[in-house]
Amino acid sequence: MNLIKPLSKPLLAALFLGALNLTFGRQVHADPASSPSKTASQTKKKTPAEAGRHAAQAQLNRISAKVKRVLSDEMGVESQFISARSSLVGDLGVEPEALPELMIILGEEFDIEISTKDSKSLVTVGQVISYIARRKGVAGVLAVLGAAATKPSTPFAGAHLYLQASESLVNREQLRKVVLNDSSPVTLAQQRLLSSNDAALKMVRQGLLVPYREPQGPDFFSPSPVERFEAFGDLSQLLVLDGKAKAARGNRAGAVSSYLDSIQLGMDLMRGGAVVSMHAGFGCQGLGRQLLWASKDHLDAKVAQEAARRLQALEDKRVTFAEILEGEKRLDMADLQESLATATAQKEREGIREARRAIADFTKFTDAVMAKARQPYAARGVMPQLQSGIGQVKMLAATYKESTWAVAVGDQAQNALLTTVIALRAYEQEHGGLPESLVQMVGTSIDKIPLDPFASSGPVRYRRESKRKGGYLLYSVGPDGKDNQGKPVDQPGYGRGRYTVLWNSIGDVVAGTNTKANYFVVVG
Repeated sequence: MNLIKPLSKPLLAALFLGALNLTFGRQVHADPASSPSKTASQTKKKTPAEAGRHAAQAQLNRISAKVKRVLSDEMGVESQFISARSSLVGDLGVEPEALPELMIILGEEFDIEISTKDSKSLVTVGQVISYIARRKGVAGVLAVLGAAATKPSTPFAGAHLYLQASESLVNREQLRKVVLNDSSPVTLAQQRLLSSNDAALKMVRQGLLVPYREPQGPDFFSPSPVERFEAFGDLSQLLVLDGKAKAARGNRAGAVSSYLDSIQLGMDLMRGGAVVSMHAGFGCQGLGRQLLWASKDHLDAKVAQEAARRLQALEDKRVTFAEILEGEKRLDMADLQESLATATAQKEREGIREARRAIADFTKFTDAVMAKARQPYAARGVMPQLQSGIGQVKMLAATYKESTWAVAVGDQAQNALLTTVIALRAYEQEHGGLPESLVQMVGTSIDKIPLDPFASSGPVRYRRESKRKGGYLLYSVGPDGKDNQGKPVDQPGYGRGRYTVLWNSIGDVVAGTNTKANYFVVVG
């Protein structure tokens, strides 16, 4: 068959420089007991969980190697240039119309059938490996891995529980079709959908109680980032649907708790991750925020106060943008180090020199950006510019933009405004009126006033306005850092999305006006 389309020299060069030979699971080592150099005191019998993980890692290694071998044979690409991140069409040159035939070949190799519907979601090599691993039963070891990782001292416990919850979801496609907004009713079919996913809901909430960190390295089985984030998106959808069902039954406290669970899930997702994790986390947060905004006028003082305090506590533990960039740099440096290792193994002097130069240039650039990111957004000044002309470095550097930082700060501003609005609701319900100043809420409705992350200092802006809906104006100064006295970002050319805040928008981020979008949009 003709799966191959001509590969340009630039693409071949990119494949060479971008080779990242990730493995799904560490290499299987010889049993310590079989080594003559080990004493009896050094030999430790494996627990069932360790034995299960060891066997799973070995199987994952075999699946990964076999997939790469098949792709290498079919596409005529050296296996060392095939990584988990390689896209089938973009990097390996598979013609889109030939994808079904490639999936048939892979299915025959592993004695499984890959449907046309499933094959459409398999974009990268990592996704193919993860899909085959699940079909071959390797996903079953997640129960073992999760059971071994549920101790609070294990930072990956939440990740394993979330992944197990996703694996247990019933009628996932039906769940994705549910429209969740403030006006959509909860149907009988949706009630049944919730009941069928009761086990998944319980497991998600167990995950919320234990530490989370995105699994990295060869010691953990983890689906590809796209699969993992789609899974968490499904769980967020389930949590919000659960909240809507509770609200329909008059259980406002339970509904708010479910919406906050979705926000916490999104915040968890960013821990230990990179920029792609950050955006996925914003999606989960945005879904929970959307329903919280719609619920705020129905909360009594106690429920509103507890919600504001929980959201504030979540914000206090937020992953900083500098930490996100550290995760991004770890992944990118792995790419560059692999380039150096590959060139060294092939004894290509020019390739070695270029790889070393790329590492030096990239390190200097990212260190400068991260130094900026540790400062307040308002003090950023002129962002560092990449000096290198090396293609791979220029590609990697595209993530470290001011626009990406603005998105991170924008999400923080959204939560700051929502926390304040809910606290104002608690104060109004308890005292019969709004405060003249946000300071009056401290110690009653909330412990401290949320800071404006776009401003050089100080809390979000507030003033009483009797003619305004709700009786007050609340806002952040927005990406431009200027106090426009509550004049909202307004872009009529965007139609229904005219109040969406872009990274370079002029105007303030006003509660109730610029808080309808899930999160900020990156442009540029």
